[in-house]
Amino acid sequence: MAHELNDQAWVLLVDDDRSLAPTLEAFLGRYGVELVSALGPEEAAVILRSRQPTLCLVDLNLFSTIDGFIVLRGLRHKFGKSLPLLAVSGSKGIQAVRRALESGADDFLGKPLDLAELKSKLGRYLQLDRENLPPSPFRATPSGGIRSELEINARVEKANELGLRVSSPHFVDVGTPLLVSCPLLEEAFGQMEAMGTVSDCALAEDGSYWLSLSFEELTAEQRAAWRHCLHQRSHRKRS
Repeated sequence: MAHELNDQAWVLLVDDDRSLAPTLEAFLGRYGVELVSALGPEEAAVILRSRQPTLCLVDLNLFSTIDGFIVLRGLRHKFGKSLPLLAVSGSKGIQAVRRALESGADDFLGKPLDLAELKSKLGRYLQLDRENLPPSPFRATPSGGIRSELEINARVEKANELGLRVSSPHFVDVGTPLLVSCPLLEEAFGQMEAMGTVSDCALAEDGSYWLSLSFEELTAEQRAAWRHCLHQRSHRKRS
């Protein structure tokens, strides 16, 4: 089989349970990706001092003597922002995702591990590495009242009277205001942009995030125009 990923790629697995490593090693080997295992943060640190992996997987659930979130924070502190850290956890709730990202993870994978999703994420990190870009879209997403400017890619999946439901690779916390730009807004208001607020953020099965965006600052006239636009689109789909 032709390798679809970079032959020089390698993944570091930090996990005190050896049961995952054989499956992961066999899967990654099909694409020419080496797996290196470390049973704890000390062993991982020794490996990381000599070379940086394409991706570092940290299992949050299986550390018998230390909290996995502490491991994440320690690795991020020691090796800086350039280390691509991906948290692996059996807890798929949004609280677990938020805590992992706040602890220094760049990305998140739920368990049982979806190997196709892992391959997709690994390929994305390889692409970022080739382009010499920062490894994470998540670290740039602020929280805690920090004002900043950044661009978040998302795909509109559904529109209703309250706003939009979009799919995005980016985790965005509830309550975050976003300047939304899409053709549907231009159709409704004659302009591409409107202020929205994230009212819900949920982890999807494919590892992306469902974001619900509500348009709370619309005037009565704009809200009427929005409802009219949705009605017209619904009518066109039926006809």
